[in-house]
Amino acid sequence: ALLLLQILTESNANIQKIVAFENGFERLFEILHSEGGSEGGVIVEDCLSVLLNLLKNNTSNQSYFRESSFIRRLVDCFELNSIGDKHWSTQKGTNVHLLLQVKIKLKNLVFYCTCKGNS
Repeated sequence: ALLLLQILTESNANIQKIVAFENGFERLFEILHSEGGSEGGVIVEDCLSVLLNLLKNNTSNQSYFRESSFIRRLVDCFELNSIGDKHWSTQKGTNVHLLLQVKIKLKNLVFYCTCKGNS
């Protein structure tokens, strides 16, 4: 189901909005938490890919994500207690990489809103 959702949300803004506003973020976070966050496997990777799709080029979803306190839930899923660990699995590296892409997407939104508000 996640792979299908990943394909459907890749480039269709209407489907992205439907998924986001029909508890999509909540369900993705439930899965992320149950699968172990950054320590999880390919299911975590798929969830993060869908999450990134929902936020990519979709300002209404980005605003909803930010205003609904999902940023805190994202941070909670990725407590990186093992930052000093030199032996991350390839999967953990992939999961953290996707997390950083989501954070960059959200940071760009905050920067854009700040600049727009000051002009």
